[in-house]
Amino acid sequence: MEKSESQRDELYIPLGIKSEQDIFPGFGKKETIQIGIVLVFTLMGVITYYTASNDSFGAILSLMFIGATAIVIIRKNENNQSVVDLARHVFTYYRSQRKYQYQYLDEWEM
Repeated sequence: MEKSESQRDELYIPLGIKSEQDIFPGFGKKETIQIGIVLVFTLMGVITYYTASNDSFGAILSLMFIGATAIVIIRKNENNQSVVDLARHVFTYYRSQRKYQYQYLDEWEM
C-alpha cells in the first residue's frame, strides 16, 4: 500500500509531553520544592505579623492569598510552561532584540 504525497510529508508533533513526571497535574518535584520554599517564608512572615499585631484574621487571610498566588504563578499549564517561565522567555526575547537606527537619505538627489 503506497502512501499519498500529503500523508508521506506529514509531520507529527506530539503535544502534552512532560520533561519530568508530575506528582499531580502541573506540579513536578521542582515546582513542589518552590511552593514549599515560598510557603515556609510566608509562614515565617505571617507568624511575625501575628505576634506583632495579634490579628488572626489578617494573618490567615494573608497566608491564603500569598499561598494561592504562589500556586497560580508556579503551576505549569498544559503547554508545560508556568507564568514564571513565560515571563523569563519574554524577558530573554526582548533582551535579544536589537534596535538599528537607520537614517533615510535620498540617494537620487545630489
